[in-house]
Amino acid sequence: MSLSALGLIPKSSLSEALYGGKIYPDGEMPVNVSGGSLGMGNLLEANGCSKLLEAVLQLRGDAGKRQLSSPHIGLVQSWRGIPTTSTAIVLLANS
Repeated sequence: MSLSALGLIPKSSLSEALYGGKIYPDGEMPVNVSGGSLGMGNLLEANGCSKLLEAVLQLRGDAGKRQLSSPHIGLVQSWRGIPTTSTAIVLLANS
């Protein structure tokens, strides 16, 4: 849902992106390489911080076994969850 809300993948193409591998770590647009909250544990208020750290590690080439081949841009999106509507989006790039 977030990929569609951010305008990265049209809603009509989400299942194709998932089942076609587009958003897998070796896909065209890797998403949640660390496993996200399900893979790393729900850090509640610190979820956004862990996602931001993963993006920084990826862009620096320091992500260990999760390292992508040549990342140039990292987009981090996190929200506090129900019942709030607060969210944050950070776009990072290396040169």
